[in-house]
Amino acid sequence: MAGTNSLTKLKRICKAAVWFCLILVIFTVGMTIMNSVVLGLYLTDPGFTIMEWTRNETLASAARGVLYNIVLVFTAIMTYRITATISREETPFREENVRSIRLVAYVAFIGLIVHITLEVAMYVLTNGDVPLAISLAYIIIATLAYSFSLLFEYGTVLQTESDEFI
Repeated sequence: MAGTNSLTKLKRICKAAVWFCLILVIFTVGMTIMNSVVLGLYLTDPGFTIMEWTRNETLASAARGVLYNIVLVFTAIMTYRITATISREETPFREENVRSIRLVAYVAFIGLIVHITLEVAMYVLTNGDVPLAISLAYIIIATLAYSFSLLFEYGTVLQTESDEFI
């Protein structure tokens, strides 16, 4: 009885999370478009800068923003898929959820590698004009997502064993 009550609560939370994820996807797509426009203006207009930034700082900010938002859009889409699946199914422990969560971890880790490479390249190309800025967000997202994927994988194994026992 307690398990049924918990599943009902989880489904309700996931239904609300589906809407939150949709709003997050729309917002992050908008931010990605905005950063892409800034990047495009930088590449096409030699005099383009933002506020009091140098051209190199403008480039660095736009490039960081595009990369970060791409990872965030992907994470929001995968979270939408997972929460939608959980709100429809009888159990959250499904193999497709494990794959989706693990994919978020891999994309965040790849984002970290691209981010570090981009930072070093900008630092070298601008002769130190743009300081190195390593974001911990990629590490946190990758670590949490991979941990949750292991947790869900274990839950999937237990769910399969329970279904076979019955």
